[in-house]
Amino acid sequence: MSEDQNSVVTLKVRVSPEFREKIVNTAKANNRSMNQEIVARLEQSFANDEKPSNQYVDISKALALIFDEIQDLKNNSKK
Repeated sequence: MSEDQNSVVTLKVRVSPEFREKIVNTAKANNRSMNQEIVARLEQSFANDEKPSNQYVDISKALALIFDEIQDLKNNSKK
């Protein structure tokens, strides 16, 4: 890691041996160090915190389109 030592903070975390093994295996599968795997997953979880509102808007739009299509089908079948 080429980060300036002043920009990096050491954080100690306690996990079960089984959880550590899961991190080790996942890190290997992703060609990352354990630290890189943990940081990447934490960053992803924070990024995901910002996404749900956009997802709900997209789902609402999709449901509105589906509702409109159903109404059109009902109207066309009555003709």
